[in-house]
Amino acid sequence: MNISRWMQIVSGLLAVAWLAFAGLGHALDGWLAARLGPALIRLSEGKIPDPGTFFRGRFQDGLWWLTWAWCLLLVGIGLNRWLRSRSWYGQYHWVLNSILGFAGLNLWLLAAGHTNLFWAFMWQGSSTHNLARFYFKETLLPENTKPSQAILMGSSQTRAQIEENLLNQLLGEKLWTTELHYPGSRGYDLLLTLRHLDPGRYKKVICYLSENYFFLSTYSEAFPLFFAARDWPEAFRMGSLKYTSWRPVFYAFLGQAMPLFRFRDVLAQRVLGSSITQLEQTAYNAHLESSLEKRAQEIAPSYRRDAHSQFQMRAFEEFVKECENRGLQVVICCGQLNPVLSRHLDPSLRNEMQGWLRDLQRQHPKLALCFQEDLLVQTEKDYADLTHATLECQNKFTHQLAVWLEKMDAKTNSQQAPLPQTAATHPPIY
Repeated sequence: MNISRWMQIVSGLLAVAWLAFAGLGHALDGWLAARLGPALIRLSEGKIPDPGTFFRGRFQDGLWWLTWAWCLLLVGIGLNRWLRSRSWYGQYHWVLNSILGFAGLNLWLLAAGHTNLFWAFMWQGSSTHNLARFYFKETLLPENTKPSQAILMGSSQTRAQIEENLLNQLLGEKLWTTELHYPGSRGYDLLLTLRHLDPGRYKKVICYLSENYFFLSTYSEAFPLFFAARDWPEAFRMGSLKYTSWRPVFYAFLGQAMPLFRFRDVLAQRVLGSSITQLEQTAYNAHLESSLEKRAQEIAPSYRRDAHSQFQMRAFEEFVKECENRGLQVVICCGQLNPVLSRHLDPSLRNEMQGWLRDLQRQHPKLALCFQEDLLVQTEKDYADLTHATLECQNKFTHQLAVWLEKMDAKTNSQQAPLPQTAATHPPIY
């Protein structure tokens, strides 16, 4: 059987698979949801509210995978045939075929990276890479049919303070939240991450802020992953490139051009396991100062007011404006750090942050702002380290936040409710 015959057979099988999916997909989804739905909801920790929609989406993802791979293979076969007709092909055939294979793999990853099925295969439970965790949740957003939704954005402090599954249990149908944090995020990183997200059904963006976002100048893990070509004009206007080295910019450029490079850490962890890929982080943790007091003294000088902190504040204000342009309400929890660390910081930094956030709320009336003191004042015992709350404290804070969000929505609804119309009075006619 020649290759043309094989191409016809595979193309026919793909067409039959799509037709079968269109005709029998709903019945199969319902059957799987009835038998595996409860287990899926339990294993996903509430991240998949509708098992039927989830199964249908993964079948569709799989068919797109096969179709896209087959189309790329057909293009590769056509290019290879054309190259074979060139006189110089024999001398360079291995180079040309390698280039074709590398380009095809990157093009396939470019498409597969937009499907939830790809990131489901990258899932490793608690050891899942941060980027895989982010994309797994993001690609599920379009399938969520809850009427009122919000996303939790920010650094790992947002994740440590707010338990999304507990918040969803407390608020029920009133507000469904999806946590999309990325570790180490600062004000500018929030802007980049927001631009990466497609508009969806979510109407609120909830952030937990502390001095880390504005006054701590450290390497950004999010920048090379979310900085894209669309951000260049804004980067020149805001001067963001002055506050980063050439390496993250170069990595961002390579990542946009080659998905294989962008997903390299995720793929390596999936193949080799987290125990191998996280050896450097494990070694770093092993050499950390065990005394939080000494660790706070070492890191405190890194918190300072300078041009970089002013840039991060400008970037966060751009983030608020971008949310407003999308019709999103920003909800800010002005949080705190471990008191062990706060004692070593300049108190004026926190006062400046709080005053600036109040000014920001006056400029943007739809912005909702609450302070840590209004919800739950946290002591040293409430922290696992210098920035992250314990699980017990997380539960307490989430309960308080749920109550505050309900009160805020009730107040907003009462202000937007139409005034009762009184019957029109007319002067007597004589």
